[in-house]
Amino acid sequence: MEPTSRFGRTRRHAALRREAKAQGVQVVVVRPGGVRTGMAAHSGDVSLGFADRMSPEHQRLHGGPVRSAVASNTAFIKRAMPAGKAGARIAEVATKARPRTR
Repeated sequence: MEPTSRFGRTRRHAALRREAKAQGVQVVVVRPGGVRTGMAAHSGDVSLGFADRMSPEHQRLHGGPVRSAVASNTAFIKRAMPAGKAGARIAEVATKARPRTR
């Protein structure tokens, strides 16, 4: 994840927390890390299929980066937790009386 995206989300969550606090609402953001999903598992095959159908010129320009992105995503998926485990972790944190805050 790009640091700027992470920073933007963190700032947005902080703003939501401040705004909701005035209403007596506690905001908890749960970031379980990488989650292995069916969509993520199939995205590499789909991306490679698109890359295989590129024109020779597009293959030359974009084939390498597409294959590199697919390899990176494949490695990420191997380390990611199964969706069921992520869901259980999110439910655990979201239902705690006093979740740990940053």
